[in-house]
Amino acid sequence: MADFFTSQLDYILFFYGFAFFMLGVVGFILMKDKPDRLPWVWLGLFGFTHGIFEWLNLICICFEYNHYLKGVRIFILIASYAFLTEFGRAGTAMVRGRGVGRWIFVPLLVPVFAGVFEGLNGIAAASRYMIGLTGGLWTSRALFLASKGLERSARRRLISGSVSMAAYALATGLVVVGADFYPASSLNGAAFLQSVGIPIELIRSLIASLIALSVWAYSQGGSDDEYPFLPGVIILIFLVLGWGWTLFVGSHATDMAIKAGMSQADILYLVTDYRLFAIFTTFIFCALTAVFFSILHSTKKSAEQIASSERALRTSEAKFRSVYEDSPIGIEIYDSEGTLLDANRACLDIFGISDIKHVRGFKLFEDPNVTEDVKEKLLNGEMVKYEDVFDFNKVKKLKLYDTAKSGQIYINAVITPIRQGTRDKFSGYLVQLQDMTEQKNAEAEALRASHLAALGELAAGVAHEINNPINGIINYAQILVNKLKRENAENDIAGRIIKESNRIAVIVKNLLSFSRQRKDEKMPVDVIAILSEALALTGTQIQKDHIELKMDVPVSLHKTTANPQRIEQVFLNILSNARYALNSKYPSAHEDKILEIEAGEVALDDKLYIRLTFHDHGTGISRGIIDKVIKPFFTTKPEGSGTGLGLSISYDIIKSHGGNLTIDSQEGEFTRIIIDLPSSL
Repeated sequence: MADFFTSQLDYILFFYGFAFFMLGVVGFILMKDKPDRLPWVWLGLFGFTHGIFEWLNLICICFEYNHYLKGVRIFILIASYAFLTEFGRAGTAMVRGRGVGRWIFVPLLVPVFAGVFEGLNGIAAASRYMIGLTGGLWTSRALFLASKGLERSARRRLISGSVSMAAYALATGLVVVGADFYPASSLNGAAFLQSVGIPIELIRSLIASLIALSVWAYSQGGSDDEYPFLPGVIILIFLVLGWGWTLFVGSHATDMAIKAGMSQADILYLVTDYRLFAIFTTFIFCALTAVFFSILHSTKKSAEQIASSERALRTSEAKFRSVYEDSPIGIEIYDSEGTLLDANRACLDIFGISDIKHVRGFKLFEDPNVTEDVKEKLLNGEMVKYEDVFDFNKVKKLKLYDTAKSGQIYINAVITPIRQGTRDKFSGYLVQLQDMTEQKNAEAEALRASHLAALGELAAGVAHEINNPINGIINYAQILVNKLKRENAENDIAGRIIKESNRIAVIVKNLLSFSRQRKDEKMPVDVIAILSEALALTGTQIQKDHIELKMDVPVSLHKTTANPQRIEQVFLNILSNARYALNSKYPSAHEDKILEIEAGEVALDDKLYIRLTFHDHGTGISRGIIDKVIKPFFTTKPEGSGTGLGLSISYDIIKSHGGNLTIDSQEGEFTRIIIDLPSSL
């Protein structure tokens, strides 16, 4: 048996080197695929260098011994074990978070180079003892530690590699080349072959193949391949066939040489050449198979990564689209020329647009609601933040796009240039919009409330200060009227004093009404009945002013919970203002001197409201001041003709009843006041 294996030592060394060469390939694959687990680059370098070392041994046994080649082999052997030791050292430190520094190589290498006193064989033996055995056991420990925490199959494969590496450490570190020092002089390759009948290289090659297979199997962890072990099986088949091919070729060469009558030396050379050719052929097939499956693995890996990236991209796009579409903030996307590409639902709602197709292609820099200053900053690549009034009348006038909205809204806008590559180049604009109208109205309402509170305190103080002396003036003037003759000048002056004092008293009464935060009792009331009472009080004056009264009022409506006196006060204020506006426009009778009053029920926000509309064809109110007419002391009447409190008080009363008072007017044409009061139903 010993003679047979010795005759096959060339193929054993080829198989031995090929196993480590494949370990090197797998090590570099793992370096790319799983770099965070272990420093695989060092294991890959060990596999390549030790495979080269064994193939150099193959060359040495096939050809004449070369002293210089032996020196190169020993240098490569030491380098390979150094790589193995570094993998074990760095791998253990990586897994544990702490470890020994590279200074450890000093005490390991000193005995190696001390072996020079025993020649090259002494260095070779010492390198196996010091760094071959140490590096193998250290690597075994690193693989075992790295297996902890892995899923079952991956853990099992790394443990298999760890056990195989420990066995290899003993086989390579204890059975060394013969040297003139103990234990190399007793336990060496020649002694092992003589005792066991099997060359130690065969044992090492089988262990090396187990290491390569274990690490390769670990590298395939998580693979979706239907036949994950197919590459290893095919390579193994080629190796077995190659061994058979080598045996056949060697036997055939021997027969040819014997028939040709060659000498023993010539026969040996011929057989060696034929066997090396068979080994080289086997190597080509195995290498091509390894390259093929390596490329196939890389291709599949790339395809999986591309598919994974596409899935992640689709998921990310879906998330972005969901955030984009569901965002309460309006978002617009423009290209570099300022052409609208897309807008989300919130944006379309802000601008009253039913579908994006109606506005796609809109030009940002042609928007009349974007100021020239903003446009200039955008063209310079600056981000712009601003709050401004957006006027839908401008949009409709220029026919920019179809919108269901009119009038004005307040918007908060942030426009960001989208950078592309360099800072000076951008691919478009991202616009974020918020409709701030409700917030602005709420702020205005809060400000108005604070003004009303302050004015209320002032009004109460002024009213109380004026009320007592004005009552005294009226009383004293009345005494004079009673004492003086009716038709003399003094009596007339006293009467005028009473008249003007009464007018002051009315102003004081209004001031007190404005200042008091009444807690008047509210009850279900018929608004039509209250309106009738107000018309009864003003009906005579309306007829005297030649005002035509047009009524579209049902006999009855649902009741509303209110204070009847306060609601009647509102109606009287509105009727008084309507009379004044109509008399100012038409001092005498006129066919358009009309006051229209309508009443009905409307549903607002799923609630039922009582609606009354007062529509006069008088002087109207200009757009510039329509928002000011409900402010205290603001009046459009000439000095002395009004206090500016009527509409302010009316607005406050309606709001306190949970209703709303809105004014629509066009200067010189009409004024329409709409009152909505919640139904008691």
